[in-house]
Amino acid sequence: MRKESAEIYCHIAKLNAENGSFFHCAKAYDTASLLYREIPDFPKMIECVETAGKTLRQNGVPDSATGIYNKAARALESELPEKSAGFYENAADTAELEGKALEAADLAGQAARIWTRLHRFTEAERLLRYEMKLCECAAESDAETAFRVCGKAVLALIVIKLFQGDSIAASKVYDEAVQRYHFGQTDDAEPAASLLQVFDSMDATGAANIVKMPSFRAMETEYAKLVRSIKFPSADSFGESKAPDPSTEKGPENDGGDEAEDQDIC
Repeated sequence: MRKESAEIYCHIAKLNAENGSFFHCAKAYDTASLLYREIPDFPKMIECVETAGKTLRQNGVPDSATGIYNKAARALESELPEKSAGFYENAADTAELEGKALEAADLAGQAARIWTRLHRFTEAERLLRYEMKLCECAAESDAETAFRVCGKAVLALIVIKLFQGDSIAASKVYDEAVQRYHFGQTDDAEPAASLLQVFDSMDATGAANIVKMPSFRAMETEYAKLVRSIKFPSADSFGESKAPDPSTEKGPENDGGDEAEDQDIC
């Protein structure tokens, strides 16, 4: 019954498109996507969501497109996390078109969170940097909120770099954030500096206390797990074991994507 209903809504969508009623066309595809989700028929659901979002964007209704992408991303987090991350990024891009930089930053952060869960760290870094730059744009109207949100993204990227065993890259992230994103003025700056210090000083004992700081305990689950899994070098065992190779990404897949691009989005 749901399949028949979904097909009817797809037919209604096509009729609306033929009549130039693109908003109602997109809404019909959106309804069909919900029915396909319940069946479940994920390929059909994804097709309907993509068509609805594209139709709304092309016809000047980006706010509705953002909502459709966001709703689909949440629905697919467990079953199809990669597609979920893609829809979160679509939502972020669309919110940016509307000039809603903080909303776009939050959506980009959701995508980064999912890539982190999959240990796809190249993609996670790209989205976290996108989030930071969106926050930089948002600072023109609400600097305090923007840099606080940005600080969370900076801390997440530092954690990822240390999890990969690359303290040099982590320190560069910290320094860049202090210079560009006012990271030094946020509540997360001191915990981040302490984490870098215990890693570089090979103070594994001190690290056990640092990772219990509120900033790390309040992180999204995916990042909190990484913090607890960082292999802090120990002075006693130095030379006996090696930190993880920064070029190796553990997880379901090894992402061989390009390095994060420095996009000018403002």
